[in-house]
Amino acid sequence: MSTSTFVWLVVLVSIATYATRFPSLVLSRRVRVTPRLQQGLQFVPIGVFAAMVAPSVAQHALPGHTDIAFLVAVCVAFAVAFWTKNPLWPMLAGTVTAALLRLL
Repeated sequence: MSTSTFVWLVVLVSIATYATRFPSLVLSRRVRVTPRLQQGLQFVPIGVFAAMVAPSVAQHALPGHTDIAFLVAVCVAFAVAFWTKNPLWPMLAGTVTAALLRLL
């Protein structure tokens, strides 16, 4: 990929990202968010994260594609998430667990 193509790609992706986020910023100033909606919106990040992680977990659990280090790291991350209720610690624990198990 040439440098000019890469630069145009970055510019176009930046515009697309901004274009998808800008309307919600404008609407959030004009629309009153009820407490119930705000409470529901608090679950969006964890839902998006789960939607990104679940296909990878399912793929690594298939026969012939089993990666024990990955599955153990997922279990550790899940346990840490349940225990801490914080998104940072499970990501760190899972990453460190997978890295250490793959070094063995």
